[in-house]
Amino acid sequence: MSETEEFLARLQALNRIQIPVEISLRFEFEPGEVLFVEMETDREAEEASFYARLQKGLRFTVPQEIVMRLGLKRGDMIWVKLWK
Repeated sequence: MSETEEFLARLQALNRIQIPVEISLRFEFEPGEVLFVEMETDREAEEASFYARLQKGLRFTVPQEIVMRLGLKRGDMIWVKLWK
């Protein structure tokens, strides 16, 4: 896990986040790949980390426990950091 990338994303329906096309092309992500994810709502807020499996469309689901702990809802903007 030496490659990292950070981006701002919007929480989609069913607690999913989509990886931007530019990032997915640069790192050649494939559906089914497992990534380590760190999330925070803003720079001073609490952060959460977890492992996620990429789905078709290069989306991953944020666990419900993380959504509840960070108080997230659909449409919220989140800083996401991925480790490949």
